[in-house]
This record gives sequence, C-alpha cells and structure tokens, in this order.
Amino acid sequence: MFGGGNKRDKLEALLPSQDAHTADDPPAKDGASTARMAFFMTSSIIASALNTITFKHMLNQYKSQDPAHPHNYEFFVNQWNVFLYVVLASTVVLRRVILRRSGRKWLERQRHNLPQRKVAVMGFLDGFSGFLSAVGGAYTAGNMQTLLNQTIIPWTLIFSYLFLGTRYSSVQCVGALSIMLGAATAIVPQMLAGSNATAGGGVHEWLGLAIFCCSVLPQSFSNVYKERTMQSVGGVNVYFLTSCVSSWQVLLGFLLAPLLALPGFGGIALAQVPRQLLLGFRCFLGRDSQPGDACGALIECRLGTRL
Repeated sequence: MFGGGNKRDKLEALLPSQDAHTADDPPAKDGASTARMAFFMTSSIIASALNTITFKHMLNQYKSQDPAHPHNYEFFVNQWNVFLYVVLASTVVLRRVILRRSGRKWLERQRHNLPQRKVAVMGFLDGFSGFLSAVGGAYTAGNMQTLLNQTIIPWTLIFSYLFLGTRYSSVQCVGALSIMLGAATAIVPQMLAGSNATAGGGVHEWLGLAIFCCSVLPQSFSNVYKERTMQSVGGVNVYFLTSCVSSWQVLLGFLLAPLLALPGFGGIALAQVPRQLLLGFRCFLGRDSQPGDACGALIECRLGTRL
C-alpha cells in the first residue's frame, strides 16, 4: 500500500531513468546503475522481512494478555502507524515547497496531476486492508502471516486479468496456483485445529486467521487500481502521493470503527473507541492502563522463536 509504502514505486523513483543515458555514455555508468539497482532491491527485501517481524512483535504488545479483560488496541496501531507515514512524507513535501523558489508552483502541479477522488479510493482500500491486517494479525502467528502475505501475488494476477486485461503465461499461472495451494495446505489444518481455541481478547484463533486472510483481497485490488490510475496520470512525486494516500487512509480508517463492535473484531462499543485510542496511545508510551496490558514488556528477538 502507498500508505504502508509501495516499495517498487519508491524504488523506481530513486533510480535514474534509463532514458537519461545515451549511447556515448561509458559502460561504467551502466555498471554503476545496475549495482545501485541491486543495492536498493536487496535493501528493500531485507527491510520488508524486518518489517514483518517487528510488525508481529508490535501487535503482540498491543494485544490483551488476559482473555477476561479484552481490548482492541490494534485499531490504534493501524491508525497511528499510517499517521506516522503522513508526517514523514509530508515533511519531505513541505521541505521542497518551502526551500525551493518554485515550490508552490510544483505543489500546484502535483495537485492538478493527481485527482483526489482516485486517491481517496486508494486510501480506503489500503485502510481497509490495514485494518483487517492489524486486527487479525494480533491473533495470527508470524510464520503464518509471512505465508499468507504471499497470496497477494495470485490475487493480484486475478484482478489484473479481470480489470486490466493482463494475460499471463502458463508458467506464471502455475506459480500463482502453487502459492495458493501451499497457503491452503498450511492454513486449513491450523484453522480446524484452532476452531475451539480462544486467543487473548476473546477472539477465536481461526477467526483471527480468517480476518488476516481477508486483508489480502483489498490490498491486491488496490495494487491493480493504482497501476490503472498511474497509467493515466504523470509527473506525480512519490512523497506527495504517499502523503495524500496516507491522509485519506487515516480519515477513512475511522469509518471502519463501527466494525470494532463485532465480536470477531474486538466486541467494543462505538462509544468506547475514543477511550481505546487514548489507552492505545498510553500503551505506545509504554504505560499499562488496564489488566491484560503488556505495554512495558521488553521485545526479545531470537532466531527460532515463534512470533
């Protein structure tokens, strides 16, 4: 997600355009460009892996450890996480607007090139995906999260075929099918085994796993929608795009708050959501507010530890 960061788009924005090179350029420049691309790709893969691990550790801290005292700090986690993206991306945008003479004209061009109605759709899809991922991820093991996240590939292929008319080779289809079968082989037995098990917060493990599975669908469709949208617009800065999508994601994310009243999403009345956000922020500061909190607990990263 753009709010969570579309790594490929950000990477391409940092890399030099191939059209900028001419036939007279020495081969050394091509080698340097390849090395730079390899560096960014490797860094992106490593950062993505670390992000998955730390995300699960973070959700563990915000999850109630006492089933008798459930809470739903995961909604705060989702909203706060995206809000920080807004702050970081907006800082870069404001720096360019303030420090450059043509900053305001540049900002007007960016706003003209990027229809906000389309950005709002991106923000809602990313927000819905992030909401499901945060709520379900608190009750889904880290190794299962890694496996389920791979299913975004076959779902993106399906949506691309339906809405973009993209055609794929037999090898690509077989690869996507193998991912789905591998995920199903691992997930179905665990859902059956955990059908009667209740995790912290009063949520059945199988239900948390199902909610996390559903988070892949809006994210996959969002990827396709972004590709279709970006084909029709041009000259959009990646930081401006991220700040806009993330802002809509935060605003529209509050529309999902009524879902927290459902038992599988926390069973919290809508009137209690503001208090849960406040307690979630206190947890962010490392302060335990109610029984079941583990906000001050130290996070241990050990190889082989079940997240």
